[in-house]
This record gives sequence, C-alpha cells and structure tokens, in this order.
Amino acid sequence: MFGRVRRGEPNDGVTTARPSCQATAAQVWDASGVARSLVTVLSVVTVLLTSCSSGSDSLRSPTAVHPGGQLTPLLDTTLSVPRWFTATDGSAHLVYELLLTNAVPATVTLNAVEVRNADAGAPLARLSGDSLRAATSLAASPDAPTVQLPPSSVAVVWMEMAIQPNRIPQAITHRITIDPLPDVSTAAVPLTYTGTAVEVDRRPPIVVGHPLAGARWAALGSCCDGPHRRALYPIDGRWYLAQRFAIDFNQLEADNRPGTGDPALPTSFPTFGQPVYAVADGTVVVAVGGNPDLKVGSGARNLHRRTRAPTGSPWTSATGASPCMPTCRRAA
Repeated sequence: MFGRVRRGEPNDGVTTARPSCQATAAQVWDASGVARSLVTVLSVVTVLLTSCSSGSDSLRSPTAVHPGGQLTPLLDTTLSVPRWFTATDGSAHLVYELLLTNAVPATVTLNAVEVRNADAGAPLARLSGDSLRAATSLAASPDAPTVQLPPSSVAVVWMEMAIQPNRIPQAITHRITIDPLPDVSTAAVPLTYTGTAVEVDRRPPIVVGHPLAGARWAALGSCCDGPHRRALYPIDGRWYLAQRFAIDFNQLEADNRPGTGDPALPTSFPTFGQPVYAVADGTVVVAVGGNPDLKVGSGARNLHRRTRAPTGSPWTSATGASPCMPTCRRAA
C-alpha cells in the first residue's frame, strides 16, 4: 500500500515497502473490537499518510494522497456510464447503477443518496427513507431491499431519474449520507460526503425498428425496475447487466388480458409463436434450436443448462439462447 520504486531503476513488478509503515498498519487492523479498531485506523491514518508519503519522491508514488482528502466509509463507483432515453412521459430518464462498497469493519446503514450536477452543483434527485430502501440491495441479493451494508459487502442503488431532455448534465456527483456508527465519533467518520464526479453519456439513444407487428402489444415488464433490471451476472471477473433496458412485450386479447387458460402453458398466451423481426440490418452469426417449450415461469434455469451459444454473439441473451428463435426474419 505504501510501497514505491526508486527513481531511475526499472520497475520489475517488485515494490519495496517501508517496514515502519507496514508494521503500523498491521498493528492497527489487529486491534480488538470493531469500534476500537475503526477509531484507531482513522486516528492513525493522518500519521501514516504523512510519514509514508514524505520525501522528495512522494508525489511520484501512485499511492500518494493529496492533502485535504476525506475518509469515505462507503466507496462509490458506477457499473457503467449513465445513459438516458426518452420515455412516454416526455422526460429523459437517466439510468445506471451506483455500487457502494463498505470499507470499514462495521455494518453501515445508508441514510440518503443525492445526485447533483457536477458542474453547477444543483440537485437532480434524492433518495431517502422508503424510496432509498426500495431502490437498494446487496449485489448478490438483488430482490431483497436493504440499506444495511455488512463489512466488506457491496450494495447497488438502482438509479433511475427523470430529467428534462435539454438539461442532461455532462457529469454527476453523489452526496452520500450514512447513519452514525455505534461508539465511533462523527469527527472521525464523516456522515455525509461527496464522491467523485461521474461522466454522463449525453449522446442521443439509438433508434431501432419495431421487433413485433400487429396490434394490442403492451410492455408489461420494462425499464426501469422490472423483472430484468436487477439481473446482474458475474462474468470474467466483473459484473455485467445485459438486461438494463429489456422489455417484455405481451400481446393482449380483446379483453386486455395477456392470456386465458392454463397459465403454465405457453399456448395460453397470444404472444406465443408470434414472429420476431430484426430491428436493424445485420447478419445472423449463430442460431440455437431444438429446445422444448418450457412451462411459464420455469424456464430460465433449465434453458441456461440446455443451451450455450458462442461467447460474444450479438444474437444471444444472458441465458445463452437466441432471442429470435423459433423464427427470425427481417421486417418488410
């Protein structure tokens, strides 16, 4: 953590640490008691930063800390660049995921998250109370709302806010507030702090064609907190969210119901068997077929075990099946 490479010598990947700094850090984290160890860490940090980064070459060290830096119990980052689209309400909806990692040896309770324009400082949205809890979960338990982060855990705030299309910011910041930690001075741990600025993708969304034809189609599951939004997958050492903007299109019957009969059978729904059209020009590189029709609500796990398309195929979904099967043709 506090190592450096001497100037003028090749970096062979070996970093030399100062023994005094390394020993002090180990002693701090071995202190007994959560509250005691946390306070000890916070009180010693200033000494460590001063003693370990002093010297003429401290600014060249990749671990140098600038004066005035603040301790942040929750480390904030975003899963991807925030992107927007225009919804049927006429507003631009900014959608992204705020990841919060608990970096202290105690459970942290998230109290509020405020999104601000990084340049103007104007508030754009604020989550607290029930709205914050409904929008927050642990990364590995997306269906269980919570604002409590155990030590070393990662939480996700599933962000979605409406903005006027002509007021999309170039960058945003997050002002994070936590509840006081038991037996820890508020002078040692800031309860409210602002994270680093996050750039926003201001480019207009790509407009594609209609994937379906005919009347009485309804989006019964769509952005931004439907059944697909929280489908995180850990792949190749990082999180992926392929279904952020996924939509479940359902064709309704004359009485505006999505189907009649046995709800477990696909044939009970008029959507079943309808052709799906390509939304843009392209080349089909792989198609998977031969899978049996699954009962409604039972398919995702079985389908994933039965099929696996080549990695990187633009025509495969998160389950590994082609979204165009059983028919795939370009719209006339």
